[in-house]
Amino acid sequence: PALVAASPSDDVVSFAKTREVIARWPPELRQVHEVTVPEGQPTHVILGDIMNPEQTEPLADVAEGFLRRLLEDTK
Repeated sequence: PALVAASPSDDVVSFAKTREVIARWPPELRQVHEVTVPEGQPTHVILGDIMNPEQTEPLADVAEGFLRRLLEDTK
């Protein structure tokens, strides 16, 4: 399984290439979560208490939902 959180405005990694690579995974085992980065915030390190603390909880919720969906699919 793969959960990818990425920003289209990332100045280090190509968002288009990220989507291209993740598309190789089976649809039921992947999720791309597009992150909108507020003006003035780092566009590559998109979560974490030091660089982007306001993104941490929302992305943790996305990760939890992704894992719950995977677990439900295995029942």
